[in-house]
Amino acid sequence: KNKTFEESHAYVENVISRYKVAKVATDKTSIGEAPTERMQQQFGSLIVPVNFSIKTKSEMSLLVKQKIERGETTIPNDDLIIQSHAAIQRTITASNNVVFDASFNKNGHGDHYWAHALALFAQKSNQNSFDAVVLPPRLNLSSATKNTNKGNFDYDLF
Repeated sequence: KNKTFEESHAYVENVISRYKVAKVATDKTSIGEAPTERMQQQFGSLIVPVNFSIKTKSEMSLLVKQKIERGETTIPNDDLIIQSHAAIQRTITASNNVVFDASFNKNGHGDHYWAHALALFAQKSNQNSFDAVVLPPRLNLSSATKNTNKGNFDYDLF
């Protein structure tokens, strides 16, 4: 959110250099196409480009919901991330398509939710099992720890 392509690229580069990263899923739709191509050139098969369509957003949203209900993923205890997940709305269009999206607000457009969905999608698309971790915004990477708490949440996910 509110980062230049250079800042976003530097962040991904920092995470990849500091942690054992299995896959990085990126939104290659529209303005995400050029940054995704640049990351693919630098990091090769670590990058999983995802075209955000009605179908893929529905698949990712179903995956997030299932993983949360089964206790297989958690949401960091961060108000912004929780609000981002709660902001996702499921609507049915006149042509009977199920659409998952969030309204634009000062905190983004469901950005943290979609980051979580992309992490789980990358996890699912990888042949080897690994933990999908969503880092809270402004997190000091030197002190990052994985949230292993499992449980129920006090809001409904779509």
